[in-house]
Amino acid sequence: MGYTKCCKYCLYRNNSYTAALDRAFVSAVASRSKKELSALTHLKFMKNNDDLLNDSTIDTVYIPPPNSLHKKWTVKAMEAGKHVLLEKPAALTEEKMIEIKRASEANNVIFDGSVYVSIS
Repeated sequence: MGYTKCCKYCLYRNNSYTAALDRAFVSAVASRSKKELSALTHLKFMKNNDDLLNDSTIDTVYIPPPNSLHKKWTVKAMEAGKHVLLEKPAALTEEKMIEIKRASEANNVIFDGSVYVSIS
């Protein structure tokens, strides 16, 4: 799994969400600054989200950007053949949710738009 943004959840190899998934592990993170990732030596560094989405070793992405960017990055990830874990709310409007659903169906990928990660 790859993260499309360096966030506090990346700091933990097994946060509550990935720990609950059988055989899931975070292997890469996209960030504009490698400095943000200094503590994350176990992760592959990607310079941007597109590099992450084009990486064939990543099958699922976790998308934690601001809510206004959820639809954009979710659809891009799905078009790249990635399954998506998305922080809630999944979409800000019904129209955006319909676009996400259509992208999921068209690309035969799944998404969970109800993710709320806690760190224990």
